[in-house]
Amino acid sequence: MINYTNTPCLFFYVDFSFLEQIKKKYERLNLDVTFILVSILVLAFVTHLKFPHFWNTRYMQDRWFNCLELLFSGTLYGGQPYCMQGPFLYHSLSMVYLLFSDHLYYSFSFVGIFLNTTILYFSRLIIEKETKQKVFLGFILLYAAVVYFHFLSSLWGMLISTLFFMVGLYLLFYTNMKYKELFSVLFFFLAIFTKLTVLIPTFFAFAYYFLSKVIQVSFKNGELMITVEQEKEVISLF
Repeated sequence: MINYTNTPCLFFYVDFSFLEQIKKKYERLNLDVTFILVSILVLAFVTHLKFPHFWNTRYMQDRWFNCLELLFSGTLYGGQPYCMQGPFLYHSLSMVYLLFSDHLYYSFSFVGIFLNTTILYFSRLIIEKETKQKVFLGFILLYAAVVYFHFLSSLWGMLISTLFFMVGLYLLFYTNMKYKELFSVLFFFLAIFTKLTVLIPTFFAFAYYFLSKVIQVSFKNGELMITVEQEKEVISLF
């Protein structure tokens, strides 16, 4: 007969905090998916207002066809004065052209909606990290009415360069991933080689990033305080 008096009792402690973390991630995922779906619907509606039946001829203008012929023949920058945009502009056009040549203008409409939704998503992430406040429908409507309708529904080069710039900006300032400087440089590089005008905001973004590593600006007792940390590591790539 077994004597349970001296038998040690085993107690198991189960930490259920991981369930709360799963719940938060699930709620965040639902919010992200809802934001993306609403953005697509709003942008599709605005696109239909501007381009009935989604027949968008602004992205793929007639002059781009000649540039694509030069690109395919390897003579894009061979001295002609008409195709002087960044090389990745023409390569991005060629991707859509080769994939959806049978329904080209329809395809550009839907690709444009997808790319603008991506810009919206990264813009939302940046705004929420800066303001600590959630943004949703109001921000989508403002973007669709002001930015998308007047600019990024018609100008392909501006659309592609803005997308790369936003991704690079987010990686550089709002992530802690390893080698984030290198990845952000890659996206900024693509943005500049799509549209050269992005060079100016890229310069200011990197200047601010590196200066913020050695200079701390704060307000104390109503006075502006500037602290220079000479021994602080500026950048760590390895």
